[in-house]
Amino acid sequence: MNEHPGTVGIVGAGVMGRSIGLRAAQSRLDVRLYDSDSATSQAAIDWIAAQLRADLPRPTPASSIRELSDCSTVIEAVVENRAVKRRVLANLSEIACHALMATNTSSLSIGELAARVEQPERFCGMHFCHPIAECPLVEIVPGPATTDGALDRAESLVRSIHLQPLRTRDVPGFAVNRLLFPYLEAAIALVRSGLEVDRIDHAAVDFGMRLGPLAQMDEIGIDVILRAAAAFHRGNPVVPPQSELLLAMFQAGRLGQKTGRGFYTYAADGGRRVDSAAMEIANEHRLETISATDSELQLRLFVPLFASACELIENRVVAEPSGVRSALIAGLGCTGQAADLAGWARNVTVDVLRDWMQQFGIPAPAGDAVQCLIAE
Repeated sequence: MNEHPGTVGIVGAGVMGRSIGLRAAQSRLDVRLYDSDSATSQAAIDWIAAQLRADLPRPTPASSIRELSDCSTVIEAVVENRAVKRRVLANLSEIACHALMATNTSSLSIGELAARVEQPERFCGMHFCHPIAECPLVEIVPGPATTDGALDRAESLVRSIHLQPLRTRDVPGFAVNRLLFPYLEAAIALVRSGLEVDRIDHAAVDFGMRLGPLAQMDEIGIDVILRAAAAFHRGNPVVPPQSELLLAMFQAGRLGQKTGRGFYTYAADGGRRVDSAAMEIANEHRLETISATDSELQLRLFVPLFASACELIENRVVAEPSGVRSALIAGLGCTGQAADLAGWARNVTVDVLRDWMQQFGIPAPAGDAVQCLIAE
């Protein structure tokens, strides 16, 4: 069949699939949406249509994956499960023979997924950050065979829907989650050490984070965090996982906002309060109790994030220090000191940061990576 240059096919009509579809439709692109559950697909179409101006094209539901065969780009946005994604991508690559193919994943290896794609030179990762409206970064991640032309096409598509592309290496967590996860794990350790959830979250927001770390885990979903953490630690054996508490919350059905209860309980009117049952679970997984001043609390949260930022430079996960800043601002929605991590580090001083890294058991980054980042 002839390629339709303006048509974007999306497989998966969950939160990210429908969010990508909305952004593309708002940018006047033709969108074709497929989900194995037709009710989910129709609900996504209705949700997108309700937010579009009358003069903008409505997405088209696809009754089968074969109806995406003539799309110029197909984006797989199904559940973050390696086996499921590989099966979907294998089917897509046989059907959409000439399309740019992309997977929306926050943690899975693009190289491993590419192994199931015919013509893997046209395949890449496109990690859309959540929520798209507040975090407009899209990580563009090459596989072993991805051509520069395919990466250029992916970047062009991202810009055409008014988002910001950032090329990263294919490493666990890419750039955004390599920054995020050590910070989230530091927050979990603080909860397990007896510090109040509200106090931890307020300290992070005061520093410039879009949400506090516990509220952010509720927003992402405890189940999603657990899956991503497992993938992240495959490539970061020196980082001790802090998932015992999260696993217990998952087993108790406390997945965050999607179930109405996580670290917080969520009311129908949008209000929230710290969940007492979650705190009981935290007490069952208590570490040694600590106390911390407000400034020490911020150091416990953001020294791990700073060390991760240096690691991105040291291992060339991003090409330039400006890529770290893009990941912080456009990928995580940071403002204030969190957005200017280099400026914060200069004020704290490198010697103090290294002392805290040693105290936390964080491997010290190379000196040139530190200097490169703080000079940004």
